[in-house]
Amino acid sequence: MQVDSDSTIRKQLEYQLKNIELLNKYEKQITSKREAVKANFCKLITGRPYPNSHGYSTQKSSSYGIIEMNINDPYIDISYDFFREDYIDLINTLCVKVCRKDDKNGRDYIVMDTNYEPNRDKNDLLIRMVNDFPPGEYTLEAGFILKENRLDEYPVFYRQTFVLKK
Repeated sequence: MQVDSDSTIRKQLEYQLKNIELLNKYEKQITSKREAVKANFCKLITGRPYPNSHGYSTQKSSSYGIIEMNINDPYIDISYDFFREDYIDLINTLCVKVCRKDDKNGRDYIVMDTNYEPNRDKNDLLIRMVNDFPPGEYTLEAGFILKENRLDEYPVFYRQTFVLKK
């Protein structure tokens, strides 16, 4: 009887050691997934943030900072990194515009045109959206509009353009 008892205890210890080993192995992945969920994404603005606008003009955003797009299926993440911390105080909204290219007639169709409230935490300007566009070629423009232009008839959209193919 002593042998059966020792054998059972040994098996239980082996299982516990294996569980500890697996927990240590996946701890980094679990932590990174938790951090991704805790990210402080910019909030979507509903309504019309530019009541006088009849469109917009465009300029490159490169004199203000770097805008990057990363595809992390099933998401598209857009991050903003400004050259100076005080630039965030000049911004009225962060903007994302997506157009689908139509090869048949050479036109672009607006699929999405959204505005986001910038987080005033200068290290956390991140927009996340679901990457659920149908197959095709898209142009994604990510950028911002300054507070000084918010009441203009054609506010300036400072932007970076990306190509998204699905």
